[in-house]
Amino acid sequence: TENSIDLSAILSTGLDINENNNVRLTSVILRQTDDRVFLVEGQTFDAPDLKTTELQWVERQITSNQLQGDHYFPALNELVVNWRYSDITATREAPDTRSYRYDGGEFSSRVDGNMRSFDELEDNAAELGIDLTMVFYGPMNSIITPKICYVSSEKERDSEIRRFGFAFNGALANDNELLRRPLEEILSPGNITQEGFIIRELTRPTDSYVANNSLEAFYGQVEFNFDDRLRLTFGGRQEDFEQVSTTFDLFRPTSSITADLKQKEFLPAFSATYIHYDHQFRFAYSETVSRPDFREMSTSPFINPETSQEIFGNPNLDITSITNYDFRWEWYFGFADYISAGYFYKEFVDPIETVIFSPGDPRLTYINAASAENQGIEVEGYKRLDFLGPLGEDFYVQGNVSFIDSQVNIREEDLRSLTNSNRALQGQSDVLFNAQIGYEPYSGTTATLLYHYFGDRISSVGIEGAPDLIQEGYGELNFIFIKELNRNWQITAKAKNILDARSEITQGSLLTNGFNLGREASIQVQYRF
Repeated sequence: TENSIDLSAILSTGLDINENNNVRLTSVILRQTDDRVFLVEGQTFDAPDLKTTELQWVERQITSNQLQGDHYFPALNELVVNWRYSDITATREAPDTRSYRYDGGEFSSRVDGNMRSFDELEDNAAELGIDLTMVFYGPMNSIITPKICYVSSEKERDSEIRRFGFAFNGALANDNELLRRPLEEILSPGNITQEGFIIRELTRPTDSYVANNSLEAFYGQVEFNFDDRLRLTFGGRQEDFEQVSTTFDLFRPTSSITADLKQKEFLPAFSATYIHYDHQFRFAYSETVSRPDFREMSTSPFINPETSQEIFGNPNLDITSITNYDFRWEWYFGFADYISAGYFYKEFVDPIETVIFSPGDPRLTYINAASAENQGIEVEGYKRLDFLGPLGEDFYVQGNVSFIDSQVNIREEDLRSLTNSNRALQGQSDVLFNAQIGYEPYSGTTATLLYHYFGDRISSVGIEGAPDLIQEGYGELNFIFIKELNRNWQITAKAKNILDARSEITQGSLLTNGFNLGREASIQVQYRF
């Protein structure tokens, strides 16, 4: 069961100096508190009659403040200056998470049989950026638009976990009759003695870590627009990045594991667009990177909230480099109707994958593969149903489908440990599908039915003979209805996961995790003034 309390607020204020210059300040606070109770009953390979209970209270909060300015100087070749500064703080607190275990109806004496943990995490991020854009008029009826930009960002994280449990210490703690009683009787204050149970420290050496990263980037582009029929864009981004993550023993801070990443990289980009009547052709090339986040590099463990699996990072991860090629054809054959088809190809160097730690240890961690390739086609379309007459004028259909072929190459040192070296990239589905049917009359009422589906994908890579974990294909159906009652009042109703399809993860022929997320419904009343 889960009880959630959500709070959000936004404040935006601005100063219009004149029609060409303005400054804006926006503050946002988002807070979510979850009160959860987990009860698990059943059988495992080492416990024929298992019952676990977990009680958890989690508080999350994000506070964001952004100051930005927009300035236009028409006399200076239509110079536009956009600048921004943002400061963000995110916190997560889980005070006194309690977990207890019974084996065969008796309170468990295992080390993890009872535990109380106190978690705290704080993130701080600051970013400064400025963009400059000008317009020049060149030969062949062309418009030349150069843009130069600068951004600097700093991020910090401080994470700490303390764990405690009750050790079986005396004769009272070995009283079988007592151990079969309800928990509140077993761990009553009178039993917390030298003859019963005593509090013990269970904090792990990897339960605390600090991390920070910094990024400084200069980037720019030049667009050549020839009579709105041919557009060529050349760009590049120079990045200087550094990240340090230090996992340490809270009681022996000098005993630590440090992961350090540094990268100076130039990332080019190019795109071309050609318009021929109602047809449009696009080509794009770019180089990008994907960097491991703090958690992926720290050996401090965390829990996946959906699968309850423990995950810990790898301090030896490398940055992933990605080269992207895209070609797309678009045909606009009506006021809003269109169809497009595209081909894409992506080449990865050192892609990051999630793997099982060992066949006997269900924990997950991360490794780099040597390389990977993704290629596929995507078809997308939008069509109003006005050809059906008055009945269909207010309806439309829209959808897209992607078919993806993926292949990963394993590093030589991992060939003997990973079970399957001929497979798709972890996390990549072979099919992605989205569709929606909408109703949009001029009366202010809208209704939309949306369906999303992803095909089978590797959830975690198998190791030492254990098969890969496969997340089976999954589809979700949602519905949104909006009704404007008048100029001031609006009602929004939502239904999520209407079909409540079962989500399953399999390993070989066995089911390792399966659950139904459940249906959600909400209604919102809005008043404007």
